Amino acid sequence: MVPTCLIVFSVLLSCLAICPCMAQAEAPWLNIRSFGAAGDGLADDTDAFERALTAGREQSLPVLAPRGSYRLTRPLVLRNQALIGDNPGGWPADGMPMAVLRIEHTSGPGIVMQEFASLQGLAVCYPEGTVFPEDGAPPAISLAGQGPTISQVRLQYPYDGIITAPGAAPGRARMSDIFIVAPRHDGVYLTRSYDVSQLRSIEVWCNGGMSTGAGFRLGRNDDCQLSDLFAFQCQAGFLFETDEAEGGGVFYGSLSDCSTDACSLGYVVRGDHRINISNSDLIDHHTSLEIDGEKASVRVTGCQIQTNGAPAVRAVGCANLSITNCIFMRAFNADFYFIDAAACGSLTVSSCQFRDSSQGVRLGPGVERAVVAHNVFEALDKPAIVDEMLPTAKRILEPNITM
Repeated sequence: MVPTCLIVFSVLLSCLAICPCMAQAEAPWLNIRSFGAAGDGLADDTDAFERALTAGREQSLPVLAPRGSYRLTRPLVLRNQALIGDNPGGWPADGMPMAVLRIEHTSGPGIVMQEFASLQGLAVCYPEGTVFPEDGAPPAISLAGQGPTISQVRLQYPYDGIITAPGAAPGRARMSDIFIVAPRHDGVYLTRSYDVSQLRSIEVWCNGGMSTGAGFRLGRNDDCQLSDLFAFQCQAGFLFETDEAEGGGVFYGSLSDCSTDACSLGYVVRGDHRINISNSDLIDHHTSLEIDGEKASVRVTGCQIQTNGAPAVRAVGCANLSITNCIFMRAFNADFYFIDAAACGSLTVSSCQFRDSSQGVRLGPGVERAVVAHNVFEALDKPAIVDEMLPTAKRILEPNITM
């Protein structure tokens, strides 16, 4: 007697022979090669991409770019669709194991992401030595609509990397696993991303020379969540600015494990932002945290801060500044304060360690309330706390340990 399982298997084979579509389902994407793209680094593949993206919107299918080098001479526009690479390899830091979009124009952005666009698994690269206009150039990726998603992407040699388009509101933006190489100006500029945008695992490396902008520039963002970001050799690692345009405003949100290395400035806060910074390493040439905002509120905890040529923290003006459980150090001795607070409504410095390479904390006449207590100051020959506050100011300046 023939086993039942063999009968069932025989019936399935017969069905597949009669209807081959059962054996191979229709591909869930449109392959760019089917629209005439060569991907050889020589042919202009712009027309093929435009045809594929138009078809993708009409058929509600993502567009797939297999590995290759695709020359593009006009901006690509994504809208309600995804452009994806074919099986990207590992973290694209020392290579590009992915399809490469070679941007050979500066007439507009490399890619324009309109509403609900997604970009994944691709490298967007400008030829090394691309000449940009002296007054600036369009970015590699322009955020022009709501809900953009970017992941597993490498950007190389752009003027600006990922930038919010003028007047756009890229709400609930999601960006992750992005490696940006040698941007001439800003790596990322995100503003007007209302309601919980998230950025994680993004690196901006300017190892060919210091950029003229910021690794991450942030305008109005509501409850923005940033983690595992890194800026190397940028003019500023993280720059918070007030967006003065319609619909703009200030930043409020949190940064965890967001570090800087060899930047001129680490974190620069200009305006009345509300920022929480935790578990980050700030290793900068000059000031690692500079605050200038009458109503700014900044909380720093669990950070290691090494600044060599200026005060590590400079509070020009702010409403609240809290620094706890941090370690301050320098690569060499320098005659600067670790913390120089000229003006602050309320300042708290607690449970911090100050190594012996510099002076401790200066409290200027614009500080209204200060608690500097339960810290360790290692420098015997330098003042731990310099109190220049007005007699009417409130202060608690002990206990501390001096070694």
